[in-house]
Amino acid sequence: MKKPLDKIQIIFKIVKVLFSIFFVLSIIGAVSSLATLFLVAYGIDVNTEVIVDGKTVLEYISYSFGAEINAQTLYLMLMVATISCVVEAILCFLGKNYFRRELEDGTPFTEKNGKGMRKLGIIFLVTPLARDLFITILILVVKSITTVEEGVIDVTTFDFSFAMGLFFIILSFFCEYGASLQSSDPSATYSIDPTDNDKTE
Repeated sequence: MKKPLDKIQIIFKIVKVLFSIFFVLSIIGAVSSLATLFLVAYGIDVNTEVIVDGKTVLEYISYSFGAEINAQTLYLMLMVATISCVVEAILCFLGKNYFRRELEDGTPFTEKNGKGMRKLGIIFLVTPLARDLFITILILVVKSITTVEEGVIDVTTFDFSFAMGLFFIILSFFCEYGASLQSSDPSATYSIDPTDNDKTE
């Protein structure tokens, strides 16, 4: 029967794999958005190029979004998509690296891993806010220069990354608590199982 610590490590392995997968997807999203931005900016005429069912690029995108979208709005949408994907890639990279190091240590219940998880949580909290602030400023600047359709680009300050940041910060205190238990009795390996009276291996 697996001990609770072993189960925790299995969960963390799954989290590390998920971060790795989302890191790759975010990179693909960022590269695709950036490549599309350069394509529509320098490669094709979005106003005249026909792609599907006799519709031009802008007509097809406007149809998909259910709103009238001009070229400037399309450029801004692609810039926002690129920025968002890059930020997600950075967060996934940091998350993947943290859990890789934790798995190498074999336990989250160390002072180093507790502080590391809290730092990761703070980054996950602050980064989406900084991203959204930057995107908001970018939208305002672009709007002051040219015409952008209203209501097409949404900026939200609460997303999954923000929620994960809160979770990591809370979890970090449990990691440090486990570390303090082990430091008080270095010969003990705490399984954090209330039904397990044997604290040593």
